[in-house]
Amino acid sequence: MKPELEFSTLDQPSSSVCEQIERFSKATGITVHIRTVPWATGWTEMVSFALHGHAPDVSHIGATWVSSLVAMNALRPFRRSEIEALGGETAFLPASWQSTQSTAIPGTWALPWTSYTFVICYRRDLLAKAGVQEQQAFSSAANLDQTIQQLINAGIPNPWLMRSGSRHVNTLHQIAAWVWGAGGDFVTAEENPAFLRPQTIAGLKAYYQLGRFLTPETRGLEDEQVMNLFRQGQAAMIITGVDQPYSYLRGNATPEVIENLGVAPLPGIPWVGGDNLVIWRQTQDSPEREHAAVALASMLAGHDMQRQFNFNFGGPTRLDAFPFLPYAGSPITTTIEQALRKGRSHIPMKLWGRVENELTTALHSIWKQIFAGETEENAILNVLTPLDRRMRLLLSTSIGRT
Repeated sequence: MKPELEFSTLDQPSSSVCEQIERFSKATGITVHIRTVPWATGWTEMVSFALHGHAPDVSHIGATWVSSLVAMNALRPFRRSEIEALGGETAFLPASWQSTQSTAIPGTWALPWTSYTFVICYRRDLLAKAGVQEQQAFSSAANLDQTIQQLINAGIPNPWLMRSGSRHVNTLHQIAAWVWGAGGDFVTAEENPAFLRPQTIAGLKAYYQLGRFLTPETRGLEDEQVMNLFRQGQAAMIITGVDQPYSYLRGNATPEVIENLGVAPLPGIPWVGGDNLVIWRQTQDSPEREHAAVALASMLAGHDMQRQFNFNFGGPTRLDAFPFLPYAGSPITTTIEQALRKGRSHIPMKLWGRVENELTTALHSIWKQIFAGETEENAILNVLTPLDRRMRLLLSTSIGRT
């Protein structure tokens, strides 16, 4: 008798995911029940699965959650033969593959499923009006600053918008490009805090100095507000996720924006995240169930499924799926692919979830101090110096250092 599987997905699965699962069930005779977990409570649910059991067989999780679940001894590793059957690790984006590993225990603990990063959307006509050469406009943090200043000199309103509102992890993921581009990091390879290293401070300072280009009315905006202003033709450049350029091109913007839309990678080294697929450890209690779970996860991470991803649900992680993206070969899609290939993920350490949570709060606090009149460097040091002390103690204790 064929086993029945449970697959948990964060929020409602797309129609293409449901269709592929239905085909899988017809081809294998394996019934798959889908459990929907809200993104807002996703991490809490996964911790509950890890600690208390009653987990699904296969789960769709945030890419940064893998290493913490490995530390809880909650996941089943993928065998070398299973990886090779998918084309090997080189079949996937390097950054996406990095997120399937853990510094705690060697092995492959997940399959890359969807990719995501941030880019700059800009108005090509407004850059031309300001005499900006697109090829070099975003190639470095310094060049980006110069580009914004040229737009200001040309009298263009709202030349630059960025999120600086409520506490949100997107700030960390966006700022990573500036930090990594300056040679800094948030933690070292030895899993020590790197917040106060000169290179990290330089990258943070370059990012926060972009706030000087915001008007009082555009300070404290959320991502959706930033995107709406650009969509309506009221901004020259914004940072946004890679799903938004396709949203604009599908008609979700004014004709003037669609006609003049340009996309550029963030300066530095962009963060690449997304979602992964994991198999829970308890599936190993039944060889038949384990085999079926591997088959389901492999199908979802395979070429046929991946070529359906068009950044509505997420982007592909398999390199052989990129030719099937919308507008394949266009400057916009080519730029997004280059950003995803160039980027990296956060170090997959055991306590990254704790570090990420603390940093998310800290980065928001820096904005608040800057808007209250503090200099960028002082605000950074005011917030990160005590955080460095707390994280240093936490991380040293977690791996037995004294």
